[in-house]
Amino acid sequence: MKNQSEPNLKLQEPSYTKKHKRVKKLVIYIIPIFLALYLYTPCYSQKPDHKYRATVHTFNEVWNTGSYGLFDEVVHPSYKKLEGDLTLNGVESLKKYVQDYRESYIDVKINYIDEVYGDEKAAINFTIEGTPKESGKKFKAEGIVIFRFLDGKIVEDHSVFDQLSASDQQGYVLTKRGEQKTRILIDTDANNELDDQHALAYLLFNGNVFDVEGITINKTKNGGDIDEHYREAERIVQLCDLSDRIDIFKGATGNFEQIKKDIKEVTFDGMDAVNFIISSAKFSADEKLVLLPIGKLTNIALALYKDPSIASQIRIVWLGSNYPESGEYNQEDDRAALQYLLDSNVDFEIVLVRYDQSTGTDAVKAFLSDIQEIMPGKGPLLSSPIMGRDGMEYLNFGDYSVSLFEKIEEYDDGYDEGYDQARALFDMAAVAIVKNPSWAVPIQIPSPKLVDGVWEDRPGNSRMITIWQNFEREKIISDFYKTMDNFVLVEKTK
Repeated sequence: MKNQSEPNLKLQEPSYTKKHKRVKKLVIYIIPIFLALYLYTPCYSQKPDHKYRATVHTFNEVWNTGSYGLFDEVVHPSYKKLEGDLTLNGVESLKKYVQDYRESYIDVKINYIDEVYGDEKAAINFTIEGTPKESGKKFKAEGIVIFRFLDGKIVEDHSVFDQLSASDQQGYVLTKRGEQKTRILIDTDANNELDDQHALAYLLFNGNVFDVEGITINKTKNGGDIDEHYREAERIVQLCDLSDRIDIFKGATGNFEQIKKDIKEVTFDGMDAVNFIISSAKFSADEKLVLLPIGKLTNIALALYKDPSIASQIRIVWLGSNYPESGEYNQEDDRAALQYLLDSNVDFEIVLVRYDQSTGTDAVKAFLSDIQEIMPGKGPLLSSPIMGRDGMEYLNFGDYSVSLFEKIEEYDDGYDEGYDQARALFDMAAVAIVKNPSWAVPIQIPSPKLVDGVWEDRPGNSRMITIWQNFEREKIISDFYKTMDNFVLVEKTK
């Protein structure tokens, strides 16, 4: 893109916890109850030199060091562990459990912050911290464990910890129980300027919201040939550390009118992207596939032209147009593709650009100074550098973002001359309103007609489309930066 009832909530589970996901149950509300029961039971008292203290600390040493043989010294053969709906029986099961847990983290450390001992029980208030290998985001949370002893050894432990806080520190969110992620496919002229790259990263870092089917590429008049646009999209995927999860397909270099006559041929311009769009739309799902073109509409129009049956299975959300004013880059690059979709029986929404107006995505600007302060180092840290389109090497998306902003040719002073050295992130705003529709205002209108680049309203047209305007700039930009800090990588959907 150039110039109702109480919700039933559950925790979005991170993918890296498969080995021990049952331990990740949100039961933090139990902690105050445990504390009340054990801290205020008369038979308990603060005795740091209690006979079970060494046993309890040896148990913790295994968690912190991986010296699993020590469990044989302090754990009873009839041992049982209870945590949420997890139950373990026996010393060997405990060893395997702790080993699996430690292998999922770069580091795990448990510290005791308060200890209460009784005749045959102990209550320990602890903190647990660690860095999951996959996310690389460290957390620290508080919990409590109740030990029961038999013959001088630990025969049972019952523990809970603040999983809500731990997950929040890693960028995970609460979602309604049964809520599905949004299936989405993004179509981009990635090498055009700098908003496509930020839209791609923002999408790929919202894995708790989106299932990304893939990326399709088109060529517009700026940014070089189709290979250069492909390489830039590939570069962003690599910088997001998702090369093994996200597929990219080359699409059209020409326009709709040039290509549609060849659409029934075995090969045609843009065939890889067009065929992928069709197959993705037909993939079984409970909701429509969102097609998010943030460049010209050629690939999308060709897919619908080739297979009109997908119309009922897709929702098109296009970033483009200054409607009702004329002009706009994406629109002018393929007017025929736009008109074909305006006249088709398909869900079609326009995320308006409106250059130099406060009501379009042109108002969703990012300041160079903010980018320079906030973005360095953001995103996964790669083990090997990726070469940017400037020939320099980068280890994360954040540093590349800074470079894109610093090396862009010009800045927009804005419609109110209040944006010194800022650029509009048009395309990122389109992703944002799919994520949260409350960040803009949708209006349904009779589908207009584009005649020689000029809009003509058709008030009697029964065919309706949606236009999005009046974007919440502060909320969108704030969420962009928050996402960069708390990214959740998307997963491969198929």
